[in-house]
Amino acid sequence: PRCQVLYNYTPQNPDELEIHVGDIITIVEMCDDGWYCGLMENSKYSKKMEFGTFPGNYVKLLPEDE
Repeated sequence: PRCQVLYNYTPQNPDELEIHVGDIITIVEMCDDGWYCGLMENSKYSKKMEFGTFPGNYVKLLPEDE
C-alpha cells in the first residue's frame, strides 16, 4: 500500500523518516504500535534517509489504483 503525508514530521531517532506534507511513501510494514515502516517514493524535499519509520497517524492511505 501507499500513503500520502498529511503533516510534517521531524525525526526524533536515526531510523525515522523526515516527512513533509504531500510526500508519497510505499508502506513496507504497519506495526501494532501505530508506526509504519516505509520507502520514500516521491518528495519535493531532499532526504537524508530514503527508508525508515514514521507515525501512521500523520498519513492517509491511498486507494490501490492511484
